[in-house]
Amino acid sequence: MKKKMGFILLAGAMACSISACSSGVNGSTVSTDTPGAVNDQQASTEANAARSAFASSMFVGDSFVEKIAKWLDKSQTIANAGATAQFAIEDVDQIAARQPAHVFIMLGSNDLLMPVDDPIANSMNHYAKLIDGIRKAVPNVNIHVLSVTPVTDQVLKEEPRYKQIPDYNRSLKQMAAHEKVDYIDLSSIFQTGADLHTEDGVHFKDEFYPLFLQKAEAHLNTPES
Repeated sequence: MKKKMGFILLAGAMACSISACSSGVNGSTVSTDTPGAVNDQQASTEANAARSAFASSMFVGDSFVEKIAKWLDKSQTIANAGATAQFAIEDVDQIAARQPAHVFIMLGSNDLLMPVDDPIANSMNHYAKLIDGIRKAVPNVNIHVLSVTPVTDQVLKEEPRYKQIPDYNRSLKQMAAHEKVDYIDLSSIFQTGADLHTEDGVHFKDEFYPLFLQKAEAHLNTPES
């Protein structure tokens, strides 16, 4: 039986138990916790569940991955602002030191801004080398590559190179199939219409990360293609 439980669902199921309750008028139940206390308790519950679910996993990437340390142990993340697939190759030794069962890679946003003739082809070439390096250093590892997330319309006006995100993701999916690794499409997270971007229109608010980790957790038992 699958031991890992979706921590978002777990947090929802425990919503009552994490709130201190008392009997109100006519036997009604009222919470004695302030909203802030309940939110803090729920966040703690989600973080504990995430650490358990991803205990044998590592997340590798750029500034998008930095915030994940709020839900996971920092040792489970390798995040460098401005990182590209090429630069991430230098992190293989750190990954090898932990010998994780799963490695989730979230790169590409900075690759599109690289001053080269074909940023996508350049990125795919280095991405494949990164995957090969991880496999050689960590035998039997399960590798998952995550799609590049969208930016706001305002950012697209200011930085038109981000218009290549859909093309990048198509190439990433093809590269993943060729390298026989798992591809995770994050686009469904943004179909709810929720405002998840921070003011810069590129990065994300805290609300994004439980959804992101829930999506990743669903692939823990997904074999590589």
